[in-house]
Amino acid sequence: MSTNFEPLGQTSRLWFGMAAAPNGDVYAAVNGGDIYKQTGGAGNFEPLSQTSRNWFGMAAAPNGDVYACVYLGDIYKQTGGAGNFEPLSQTRRWWYGMAAAPNGDVYACVYPGDIYKQTGGAGNFEPLSQTSRWWYDMAAAPNGDVYAAVFEGDIYKQTGGAGNFEPLSQTSRDWFGMAAAPNGDVYACVYLGDIYKQTGGIGNFESLGQTDRYWFGMAAAPNGDVYAAVFDGDIYKQFPGIAQIRLLGMIL
Repeated sequence: MSTNFEPLGQTSRLWFGMAAAPNGDVYAAVNGGDIYKQTGGAGNFEPLSQTSRNWFGMAAAPNGDVYACVYLGDIYKQTGGAGNFEPLSQTRRWWYGMAAAPNGDVYACVYPGDIYKQTGGAGNFEPLSQTSRWWYDMAAAPNGDVYAAVFEGDIYKQTGGAGNFEPLSQTSRDWFGMAAAPNGDVYACVYLGDIYKQTGGIGNFESLGQTDRYWFGMAAAPNGDVYAAVFDGDIYKQFPGIAQIRLLGMIL
């Protein structure tokens, strides 16, 4: 199985948050720029001609809605993965990272501040009364666990989408982007560091031995491919999904 993240040869931009939709489309936001989409997980990331904003975190819900938050701004939604990203009229905050859970709940974290949740993908984002921390990004696993990474801190988990976010006692690092793959693996990248993986959502986040880069956003596609964006650099992809298919073919 391939573990390295390979460059996709995208134009160097101030890439930030990423998200992968149920239909295989992959999104990448540019801070102070546009939002880009790779259709069906193939080809280049093409601009969607959105208004230039301080786009930060992104998330894709099970129903196909795609969210993007703006630092010191609003939260926006592209309904069903089509059309423009429209404002949801949320309170202006230092929105940073986002995640969408299997049950349709959508999360957004504030740096520094609280974590907020939009229940079932409708209504306002309401505070969860978590301790104010330097929350940077989030990820939601297939089993309903929700993760939140803290810059210069730990990684936290809300088990089954209920209760508080509890520390996982990981080494304090400059944690940035997160993503959860369909097989339950959870990824977290470190700014000017490595990419780490928690296998099957159990145990510690272990190093994948990647080159130190300004890793920012991450996303995991439905086919198991995992993306990682480099701020002022390229977008990289790990191809475990393809490797698993080839291995299965050999076994059969």
